[in-house]
This record gives sequence, C-alpha cells and structure tokens, in this order.
Amino acid sequence: MLDSNVSNPDNEQWKWLLERLGNVPEGVQYLFIVQHHPAMTHSSGRLPGGGHSLRPVDQRLASLLEESQKRLNLPDVVLAGHVHNYERYVHGGVIYITAGGGGATPHEIPRDPADLYQAPGSTYSYCRVTVDRNSLSFQMIKVQIANQQPSFTVEDSFQLGQGHAKPAAASPKAKSSRARSPMHSWPSSRELYARPFSNQTQVALSQKAICDRLQLSEIPRNYLTQSAGG
Repeated sequence: MLDSNVSNPDNEQWKWLLERLGNVPEGVQYLFIVQHHPAMTHSSGRLPGGGHSLRPVDQRLASLLEESQKRLNLPDVVLAGHVHNYERYVHGGVIYITAGGGGATPHEIPRDPADLYQAPGSTYSYCRVTVDRNSLSFQMIKVQIANQQPSFTVEDSFQLGQGHAKPAAASPKAKSSRARSPMHSWPSSRELYARPFSNQTQVALSQKAICDRLQLSEIPRNYLTQSAGG
C-alpha cells in the first residue's frame, strides 16, 4: 500500500518500492499495489463535473510497474480510487482498476471501444477479490435502484492463474441479486448520475447483530447510535 499524496516521487517510499520490487520472495503468486490515486485513468479534471488528470508521479509509477512486470512475470494489479467511477485497463502486463463507485457524485469517464469496461454513466459499486491456492478471481458488483429497491449484479470480472492471466474481457452480466428487506430509505431520482444514498438516509443497526458479528458480549453505550447519516 502506497501513499499517493506526494508530488516528489524521489522519497523514502519510492526507494522502499524499488527495493521490494527488486526482491520479491519466491512463492509470491500475485502483486497488488493499492493507493488512492489511479496510475491509469481516462478521467480528466477538464471534463464537466471534474475528475482527475494523471500526474507525472502517477505516470512514473505505471512505467516502473510495467518495466518490472517484464522481469517478474507475475500478475500485477493496481487498485485505486479517487475517480468516482469504475475503470479497468490492462497495459504493459499490468491490470489497472479504479474502484471509486462508493457513493460520491460520479465523474464522467470517456469510454473507448477497446476498454475492458465500457458502460456509460455512473457505476455505484464495490469490488470482491477471492484468492484460492492457485487462482484469483475479481468481481465488480454494481448497485442499481429501481422502484426504490436496490439490485446488485456482477458487471465486470476476471480470473488470474498463478504466473499468468486468463482472458480478461468483461464478463456477461450475472443474475441480479435483490436485497432482502432493505433497511434504507432509497431516494428516487431521474438524474443521470443519481446517488443511491442521500444525506437523510437512515441506517438501522441491531446491537445483538453487531455483537454476534464482532464476537462481543456487549458494546459500550458511547459507540452506539440510533441512526447514521448517509
């Protein structure tokens, strides 16, 4: 995990990264680089609604990882956020994922026919990574609101085998998994970039459910609230 809030890459963190990439232990099957700013994106600060233009430090990181990939020959995944949408690219043997669909006002992403993910508009979503002994699977689960009810579908996925990537094209849509007994008051909106949560969203939490989940006997009163804002 890297701190991407830097303007000068020639620091202790960069030296540490060079050392780690030059001494990857035997038996490592996958490399994950996690940071806030994406190292590859089609977003731009010049687009309506804002966004993120790649900085020299982002481009330098991408060049380093792609050059290292030639020597390491390991599946290399860069997972980032910052841009409020979803993107996935493969360049120089490196997989670049922008997972910024957590609920903020979306950024416009110009989609290209060669992009692995091409859906227009907003992509409110979360990502799931499952690692088995010799394989890794990735899924992007998108949330959509219809009739004030959320539904969740796998809109993008890929698999990696040890030392090589299986076909990384966007997968067909999976069947919708509709949430049961939703606890949220979902706003209805016809806006192109409608937000699934509003500032008035109320979230009900069961103390017993939380205790069971965290394997606690009780929760101190000062940690409990009756509702949470969106």
